[in-house]
Amino acid sequence: MHPLVIRTVTRAQDASTAEARYELVRSVCFELVDAETRDGSAASWPDHLGDLLDGVQLSTDHQQWIVQSTTWRARHRGLDDPLSGVAPMGIVTATLWRLYAAAYYRRFEFRFESLRALTRLGTQLFPEESMLRSFDVLASLGLRDPNAAADLARAVEDGSRGLAMTDVLLHGTWLAGDSLPDQDGWILRLADDLLNGGDDSPNVYFWRSSALRRQERYAEALESIDAAIARRTLRDNLVHQDYVRERELVLATSSIAQLIAARTAAAKQELMALHAEHLAEAEKKYASRAVAAENAISKSLTGVVEILGVFLALVAFLTGSGYLALKAEGYGQLLVGLGVLTVGTLLLVLALRVIVRPASPK
Repeated sequence: MHPLVIRTVTRAQDASTAEARYELVRSVCFELVDAETRDGSAASWPDHLGDLLDGVQLSTDHQQWIVQSTTWRARHRGLDDPLSGVAPMGIVTATLWRLYAAAYYRRFEFRFESLRALTRLGTQLFPEESMLRSFDVLASLGLRDPNAAADLARAVEDGSRGLAMTDVLLHGTWLAGDSLPDQDGWILRLADDLLNGGDDSPNVYFWRSSALRRQERYAEALESIDAAIARRTLRDNLVHQDYVRERELVLATSSIAQLIAARTAAAKQELMALHAEHLAEAEKKYASRAVAAENAISKSLTGVVEILGVFLALVAFLTGSGYLALKAEGYGQLLVGLGVLTVGTLLLVLALRVIVRPASPK
């Protein structure tokens, strides 16, 4: 066992609080990684990490935070995968802490196929470790597996889910993209679980901001990403740039949404004015046609009445003239009666023709 590890285990026994023990172990793990970076020794930091976590009493969440942050630092310093150089059969005998460090390493590098293979082997070796199952869910989400949504739902309902496990699930949810139904809803739920549980790490606010932005809740998204930037304590410039890009994206998306809303409102007003103008023209046009139709109907009715009057007059005239002709005495009266009947009929027919004559085109 490394001398620094032995001293740290002894010092940790005198720590007054769990938080003090956590900070002590975390700082020593960083020191061991930095020392290994300088002297170029073999990848022994996972073993030292395991010795510390086995020797110092810490909560499960504190243990996972230490493995996560130490693995990130080792990777950032250029150290290899914790399982590099380990033979395939040697993985079976690897310690739980080395497996966790390897899982975090693959998580950071988005090596989802390798992570899935590792975690499924790990759950066979350590079936009680729900944290390994959460890494398996992250791998499924990253691979956009069709069963990932169901796996996520089961993991979220796990009664043993702690903050570290929730953090892994949240990261996987953020990675899933549109392959996960209601991705934004899941992100906000898991982020709120972390925040309510006391974890206000910057990534939580970062992932939460992306979900709020997609829901067009721009003021809340900006507030969340500003909280992430304010809490970034590792001074990692690449991570800081990711946060700044998210902030710029929130502002740009908000500006575009405002511009679209303004243009839409203007176009709507213009369309309504144009519609009102066309409607007024149509009303005017149809009003004139209605008047013309009414006049035509009125004239038609008048013509029908006139025709009916002439027809009745013709019937009456014919009846009267015929009656006179029948009652005539002598050839002379009969001839006069027939003449009157003929002339009257022609006059009535002529009058009827004048009435029904079509109007001349204008």
